Amino acid sequence: MFSLKKSLKTLAKGQFCFLIMTFILLTNVSHWRDPLASWVLILMLIQPGIFLLAFVDGFRTKKAVEIEPEERGSVFTFRGFLKSLWLLAPVLIF
Repeated sequence: MFSLKKSLKTLAKGQFCFLIMTFILLTNVSHWRDPLASWVLILMLIQPGIFLLAFVDGFRTKKAVEIEPEERGSVFTFRGFLKSLWLLAPVLIF
């Protein structure tokens, strides 16, 4: 089931964070080489991500899965290192 209220709340939070980031980026806009191209890239990369996040967050799942701390295992073992590597490899490739 889709929750429009939850989706709009997430969209508002994302737009607020984008607004704060925009004000931070405006502090040194005079030193940018091509400000128009930079703003177009920022808008085309960040805004679709915010909309996608809001869309996905609007769907409700009925089952909540809680992971017990003892089930995760330690990252200092070989098995824990391999589990961490599965998460770290796509992040580093991206």
